[in-house]
Amino acid sequence: MGCSDDRLCTRDDACAAGGCAGTPLTPADCSDGISATADACVEAVGCVHCLPATTVRTALHVASPGRGTLRVRGVLPSTALTGFAPAGESVAVVIDASGTEVTRVTLPAGALAANSVGTRLLYRDLRGTDGAIRGLGFQTRRDGVGWTLRAAGLTLAAPASSVTVRLVLGDTCFAAAVACSGPPTNVVCR
Repeated sequence: MGCSDDRLCTRDDACAAGGCAGTPLTPADCSDGISATADACVEAVGCVHCLPATTVRTALHVASPGRGTLRVRGVLPSTALTGFAPAGESVAVVIDASGTEVTRVTLPAGALAANSVGTRLLYRDLRGTDGAIRGLGFQTRRDGVGWTLRAAGLTLAAPASSVTVRLVLGDTCFAAAVACSGPPTNVVCR
């Protein structure tokens, strides 16, 4: 008799040692066949096909376990928020360092507050009630949609050779990846 580990990002679940475990899905398992997208599996969402997002500035601080921080500023395509309804759709944020997931947070529908004219969306959680994401913002601009992310309380393996941030807005995913270098406590990502 088969079993299920109740995870979206595994396959071939099997019983072992009194529990049920599956094999993690790879990007190839989630491929949409389009080279312009970065394919991955996000546990809260399933397979995603992320469009590229650019980063303008990335600051990564590797400290003792549970004290790492990440700040990112970037630009999404001008259509990034088209069709996204923040009051009714969740936002997932996944941060990978050197190919290893560091944190995954799903902000519930309504977590992003809009300004009165709908050009800015903002989430703040300075105490980390919902996980490592302390701030997430989107601002409609002439050149696209500016975005900012602040995360804290991260446990990062040092040194990190790269950082990838995936933003899943409703059913649309964007991914920004940057290379990192430097000594373990002063990593620079560009």
